[in-house]
Amino acid sequence: MMDGQRRCSRVRTGDVVVRGRRIGLLAVVVWFMHSNVIMLQAAGTTARSAAVERRAEQLRAAHRELFRRYAQTAREIAEQARTNGAVALERLVRSRIVPPSEAPGGGVMLPRKVAETNGTDVPPSAADLLIRWRANEKRYAADVYLLSRRALRADLPVYAYRLVQETLFHDPDHAAARRVMGFVRVGDEWLTPFAARMRREGKVWHDRFGWIPEKYVARYEAGERLTPRGWMTAAQEAAWRQDFRNGWVIETEHFRVKTNHSLEQGVHVARTLETFHAHLHRLLAGFFLSPEQLEAIFSGKAGQRLRYDPHEVYLFRSRQEYIDRLKARVPQIAISNGLYMSEDRRSYFFFRQDADLPLETTLFHEATHQLLYECDRRPRPIAEDAHFWVIEGIACYMESFRPAAREPVFGDPQYIRFRAARYRLEREGYYLPLAELDRLGRRAFHEHPNIRENYSQASGLVHYFMHYDGGRFRDALIAHLIDLYHQDPRRPRRVRGLDELTGVSFAEHDRLYKAYILTLGETGDGGS
Repeated sequence: MMDGQRRCSRVRTGDVVVRGRRIGLLAVVVWFMHSNVIMLQAAGTTARSAAVERRAEQLRAAHRELFRRYAQTAREIAEQARTNGAVALERLVRSRIVPPSEAPGGGVMLPRKVAETNGTDVPPSAADLLIRWRANEKRYAADVYLLSRRALRADLPVYAYRLVQETLFHDPDHAAARRVMGFVRVGDEWLTPFAARMRREGKVWHDRFGWIPEKYVARYEAGERLTPRGWMTAAQEAAWRQDFRNGWVIETEHFRVKTNHSLEQGVHVARTLETFHAHLHRLLAGFFLSPEQLEAIFSGKAGQRLRYDPHEVYLFRSRQEYIDRLKARVPQIAISNGLYMSEDRRSYFFFRQDADLPLETTLFHEATHQLLYECDRRPRPIAEDAHFWVIEGIACYMESFRPAAREPVFGDPQYIRFRAARYRLEREGYYLPLAELDRLGRRAFHEHPNIRENYSQASGLVHYFMHYDGGRFRDALIAHLIDLYHQDPRRPRRVRGLDELTGVSFAEHDRLYKAYILTLGETGDGGS
């Protein structure tokens, strides 16, 4: 303080002191001009955010009105179905009356067959009601799809994508919405371009062997295997493929899995990752496609989605081989259970049977890193200087994925990461204010003395941003991820903070989060 005072006392006329430093008058002018530019930019950003929010609220209001009219008609049909003894139809109609705020996303898988509801069992007296119900579903779906186009033009890609999902919930055969989701119609089925290509090549999916020529199914089931060396017995092939260079390669819609463990295990991993991929894309609606890409797809110019560019995955037969193969590149590889390396765009795992830490848990964590990073082919730094907690937090959150029919798909409050987040706060009293946590970049996050506690907190925070108040902050979290991952390394864009994107200060988020996490699992919050 005294040293600063002496410096101040020696400043000559025409100079100004800013935070204890002497600067010239010209520098002051530049400094104030720069400050004004920053203030104007911030004001412009705030104004744009406010305008987008106004448009969003207008669209949400229109959405609610569309649903009100749809639900009124649906309830009338359900009541008439009950009166006519059409119990199955009544249940079906009521099951579709889902308010927009609760509309399904991550957990809904689309039917493969066209017009799957044709088999609805109704008595003859209710046949007209079935026709009315289908017409009501299609009319509402068409209205919601048109609303999704408006949302896209209003710079609300996440909302637009979610509206497309709702469209298909009510009309799985809506051709334009199916196209947005990447499907093509082949006969009486909706197929992805990859599945359509497999069919043209005469291949079928086998749950043990993956995609194989249909004409060879019987030979495979009899214990024969086709290899680059010709036909072998299953035992001969297994011995030959122990060398990872000769490993099995299993190709699916979005993954290429190479392994020297077994064909069956490779297929299991590929199938598990495909299921995860489908649900992740539904949960993080709008993340994987830029507004420009969405517009191209909405307009039918979706050729870029036909390119086969699979995510690479290596599965070693043992932990020791995993360590031996990677220790030269990653000296501390022995402490890991798997990793994703952005340098070669590949995930690495080893087979294990561990009830405490199933292989799937690590698969989902690393696959999240891989899928989010590989949304863009350009090498680029992610969260190097700030916001890194979100990168690890979202991967930890996705570990909770369980594709069980009657349970939450993501975010089970009893998952160990979320229980640990509550324990750290409730029992240990640990909490790093969000403003401080958010300032940590990749290296600072990993070198923090409380890295374990911060991992737990990051997991809990992502759960909060995904599920608080019925998902109030979910779109903001997805927008934050878009800012972080969809970056042009030559012209980096400013990453908007979650305080700006939600319109809620970090201090207020601290308060809301603490109340949320301390009751997680008791109030019914969580799970999607």
